[in-house]
Amino acid sequence: MTLQSLADQLSDFVGQQTFIDQTGIEDRFDIHLPGFVRDAQTPGTLVDGVPADLNAPSLAAILKDVGLRLESLKQFMDVYVVEHVEKASGN
Repeated sequence: MTLQSLADQLSDFVGQQTFIDQTGIEDRFDIHLPGFVRDAQTPGTLVDGVPADLNAPSLAAILKDVGLRLESLKQFMDVYVVEHVEKASGN
């Protein structure tokens, strides 16, 4: 996969954050990531209905092990809000 596709998959998986590939590298890589802590801060936290394994490494630690670094940035981005939906007409 490309690093952009990895960023897209991480955004989908984590859900509350958007990952953007700014490496400029377009090569394809065989990427296998072990399990990591997601949305878990305290013991007993449920992730997808299952108690989180707080002993698992963080996503940042896993990516660092494969040579990638997460950097938190604040940027403006377009957000589209659907306020109304109607069923399509029969024609």
